[in-house]
Amino acid sequence: MKKYIIIGLIIIFNSYNILAQNDLDAIKFSQTFEGGTARSLSMGGAFSSLGMDLSTLATNPAGLAISRHSYLVFSPQLGYTSVQGDLLGEKHSDDRYNYKLNNFGVSKSFMNDGIDNGWRGISFGLSYNKIKNFNSSSIVKGINNESSMLDNFMLNSDGILPNNLGTREYYAYNAYLTDYDTISLLYNHPLYQNYGETQKRVLDRVGNIGEYSFSLAANYADIVYLGFTFGIQNVYFKEVSTYTESDDAGIQPDFSSFTMREHLSTSGSGYNVKMGIIVRPIDQLRLSFAFHTPTVFDLNDTYYLTMESQFKTPDADGNYGYFLDETFDDDIVSNYQLTTPATLLAGASFIFPGVGLISADYEYKNFSKMKFKASDYDYSDLNDFINSEYKYAHTGRIGIEIIAIPGIALRAGAVYSTPISKNISSYAYERMAFSAGGGFNADNFFLDIGGIYNMYKWQQYSYTLPSDWSVAPPLEKYSVGDLSIVATVGFKF
Repeated sequence: MKKYIIIGLIIIFNSYNILAQNDLDAIKFSQTFEGGTARSLSMGGAFSSLGMDLSTLATNPAGLAISRHSYLVFSPQLGYTSVQGDLLGEKHSDDRYNYKLNNFGVSKSFMNDGIDNGWRGISFGLSYNKIKNFNSSSIVKGINNESSMLDNFMLNSDGILPNNLGTREYYAYNAYLTDYDTISLLYNHPLYQNYGETQKRVLDRVGNIGEYSFSLAANYADIVYLGFTFGIQNVYFKEVSTYTESDDAGIQPDFSSFTMREHLSTSGSGYNVKMGIIVRPIDQLRLSFAFHTPTVFDLNDTYYLTMESQFKTPDADGNYGYFLDETFDDDIVSNYQLTTPATLLAGASFIFPGVGLISADYEYKNFSKMKFKASDYDYSDLNDFINSEYKYAHTGRIGIEIIAIPGIALRAGAVYSTPISKNISSYAYERMAFSAGGGFNADNFFLDIGGIYNMYKWQQYSYTLPSDWSVAPPLEKYSVGDLSIVATVGFKF
């Protein structure tokens, strides 16, 4: 008989919670990366002061007013994502390829070169930029001698009748992974205080965040450029998490394994506004500033799970295992609103005529301002947790372009983002990226090729355990390398 445990579970929001969203969901949709054309990506996205590229509609729309041409561009992308997982000291890797449309856009400029001062032109633009890629496959695996996910099921079940259990606990009970004392209503499980099982999680993710930008910009005397963008972001995210515990060492008398497969789909859209200015005090120097309002997402989650258990001895009906699929219980559907942080963006660039240019951007984003809201759920505790655990992040971008020969340019760039968690660790969402590329530019046509390699880390607990337990739950650590190779075909008219 297991000892009586006083249930005082603390809520660890960055564990996987099927009843509501968590801080990892907020980060997932709030932390976006560089998108746009091959030229912009190959310079690390440091384009907020340069203009003359349709990727600026999503960063600083004032850049739309600098060009005297109208543009039509298409940017297909090849992506490769590798993930190294670390669990209980063991490391395993997996990878995935993907093919996407990274960017397309069209702009129209109306210029009056006969005016020396005053408003010289106006420009309109429409573009699409992919700003987050979710496509990845990952594996974590290790031997746990101190705890099990069945501990979580057991403790969450104590004091509750089987028919009133939560979704996971209800599945576990009906798969004979937990049992209970009808008098005390305390539950038990076959691994309790006899651990040593192999734990494994496989994560398969697909999806992206794409943004449609509708922009208007104006040119005042070729000195001041103003821009406005209305942005619509679309979210599609799908994850299948397959969690397994198995008696690979053969130390359990009856338990063989259990597998829980969780399916989560998220879709929705959000809206924002971007305003920007570029000032050109001299011909070679450009200075910029832009403000992005928070994006307000309306999101829908659909969740269901399957659970399978295997034992070494059969039951009275000769069954060695039990399988429960999604028909066993209803899908969980959640509708909610997520507000992401606002963004402040400043930039500067210097152009060396006939030689090339150098450009730099600085971005400020306060991730403690991420906030959930719903009509049927109270997110106040989660929002307080986010406010206390996360902070502002600084992102620096720098890019260079060198004119190798007339019409041919070579480019390179780098990005660094500071950690967004107050609990500073090597997995606190710090990010680095390196980029390179080149392009050919003719009178009415250009072709650019560029690549950017993002490196970042994230982590989550496999499950929660009570604060008064002597052991902590296992921590899954993920190191991600994301390569995007983009080709842009563009026409000027």
